[in-house]
Amino acid sequence: MKKSNFGNIVLIGFSGAGKSTIGDWTARELGCNFLDLDRVIEAQEEKPLDQLVKEMGHEKFCNLEAHHVRRLWFVKNTIIATGGSVIYRESAMRHLQWLGTIVFIDAVLDTIKQAIAEAPNRGIVFPDSVSIDDLYRERLPLYRHWAEATIIRDGLSAHECAKQIVELMGQKENGERVRA
Repeated sequence: MKKSNFGNIVLIGFSGAGKSTIGDWTARELGCNFLDLDRVIEAQEEKPLDQLVKEMGHEKFCNLEAHHVRRLWFVKNTIIATGGSVIYRESAMRHLQWLGTIVFIDAVLDTIKQAIAEAPNRGIVFPDSVSIDDLYRERLPLYRHWAEATIIRDGLSAHECAKQIVELMGQKENGERVRA
């Protein structure tokens, strides 16, 4: 599928990596819009994410998430923060690829565990029998597969990550390599 020229940046990564906060800062830096896909799903479904995940289960929620991604058309000059499980549906990821440049916010497991502990109602999508450690190991290669650029989160504030994204996008426009 040919990439659109919509100028979007799509943030992917594990729950707790800081996609929403970094996305908001990046939008401020670039003077563009910010869209948090988790908030879109909550508004459309009229339920908090953690409730949706509990009621629907892993597979059905991932299908719902992909449905909402595929409904994003004509989103321009926007930073899009996705849910951590979006990488489970190829159709969603291909659509996000078409919409813009996919940036992986890479955080180490300890950082993620701390963020999850601070917000236990986050609505993380995974079967009950799977640990956060196992889920992290399962998802990491998928995030890396889909990423066109990577920001290493650890030791950086959200604002510093946003500045790195802006810098990487400038390199991309100049035809330079964008993996950090």
